[in-house]
Amino acid sequence: GFYDAFSVKEGWWADSNIAIYQSPIVVMIENYRTGLLWDLFMS
Repeated sequence: GFYDAFSVKEGWWADSNIAIYQSPIVVMIENYRTGLLWDLFMS
């Protein structure tokens, strides 16, 4: 899954994963792909 923090320059990423922060990412990706959430919000 997605990591909570990472550094491309250092080649480092956090070992922890907090799922509550991941839900908005999935929602944003879906809205970017299809615009579904924007359309629902505006209707």
